Amino acid sequence: MIHNLIGKEVVVEANGITYRGRLVEVNEQEVYLQAESGWITILTENVVDIREAEGSDLS
Repeated sequence: MIHNLIGKEVVVEANGITYRGRLVEVNEQEVYLQAESGWITILTENVVDIREAEGSDLS
């Protein structure tokens, strides 16, 4: 389940772009990531995949 990934580093694919960051929130409208470069907000309808990232942690 997607909510099990909250607080973990994830990879999100949307709009032909791969995003990486800590998953902060997912709701019916948006996905919120905290990345090294700042906050990323992605419309949920554009998300193709969300999975736990392999490798390094952002902490």
